[in-house]
Amino acid sequence: METADIEFERIRRGIWAGPYASKPYVAWNDLSRVLSTLVKWSRVAKNRKKFDEVVYNSFKELLEKAKGDIDTKIKALSTLTQQDVDVVTVTIIATANIVRVLRNSVVDFPTNQFLQVKTGLLDTIMESIGFYHNVSETCRRAKFRYPYALTYSPLCYEVMRACLQVTSNLCVGNQAVQGAVWSRLYPGMFTTLLESSDKTVKNYVCSILFHCVAWRASTHLEKLFISDAGKNIVRNAVALVEQPNCLEWAQILIEGLICADKFIDLHDICKESQRTFTLLGYRQ
Repeated sequence: METADIEFERIRRGIWAGPYASKPYVAWNDLSRVLSTLVKWSRVAKNRKKFDEVVYNSFKELLEKAKGDIDTKIKALSTLTQQDVDVVTVTIIATANIVRVLRNSVVDFPTNQFLQVKTGLLDTIMESIGFYHNVSETCRRAKFRYPYALTYSPLCYEVMRACLQVTSNLCVGNQAVQGAVWSRLYPGMFTTLLESSDKTVKNYVCSILFHCVAWRASTHLEKLFISDAGKNIVRNAVALVEQPNCLEWAQILIEGLICADKFIDLHDICKESQRTFTLLGYRQ
């Protein structure tokens, strides 16, 4: 049995946890190294067959434990010791690798996609998107008083990117997942993330929007065009296809909306925001 297989089995059995002051304790530093190995390991097709409901529940518990540990530290940002700073850093890095493992595990494997939804992992992942966005914003605002907080924002973006990738993958061709994602992210989180300073985050958000709305039979398509919040999302997406900073999934989203017979609606929204010429470039 290879080392990665052994470590995977340890996580599956919950051996990462142990008693510490009567509460579950995770040695994030050690676990982070293990997870880095498992990210590569999970890219191999035969290894994806080893994921099951038990291991997904274990990963879900790890994600929730990480959020709790980080939340406690961030709320006490002004009193963190150097050791605390290091612990937060390695915990966020470990979290990003957990989500990357989860992302890799569902590639071309519908059974694992189903299990991530069944175990509630999808809900935990979507909660993580909002949580790490808030942590990033808190640290960004505090960077002048506590310079060490500045290191957390880019790490939080790593987690958010991976979470959005998993969410997008689970949305492909699955209307039940699309509905769950839509109810959780529309309109507030979609709007917030499309205004992010991170281009990759915005790109992945557009991929989720594409899977949810850019086809004629979508039950969510009309909502984009009948409310001010929805129109604002569309307006932000159109802005992301402007040159020279055009994002790939933003372009695919706009093209999909046009194919779904929404060109006139798009035109009206663009006319209000003076982006008509941007849109006309997609009307061939």
